[in-house]
Amino acid sequence: ACGLRARIDLGALPLAAGVAEVAGAAGEDATTFALTGGEDHGLLAAVPPDRVAPLRGALGALHVVGSLREGEPGVELVGPGGPVALPARLGWEHGA
Repeated sequence: ACGLRARIDLGALPLAAGVAEVAGAAGEDATTFALTGGEDHGLLAAVPPDRVAPLRGALGALHVVGSLREGEPGVELVGPGGPVALPARLGWEHGA
């Protein structure tokens, strides 16, 4: 394995217009709904910190939502209060 761990800052996730309303109607938190709903798509790329500004200048909309760190491969979520447990379902599971 690569020896990298993904750390996602939940407060940095861009939420599309209407997500909060749909999540509320489904009885879910908007951020959790966006993470696990499986219907919204975006391009995720790992970019060195010194390349973010030039890419943002070239692409326009670019959101830094986390970082990669040395450690056991996996994902950790971080909210305003610190670490957040991973949801039981992380997204759409094809064939499930």
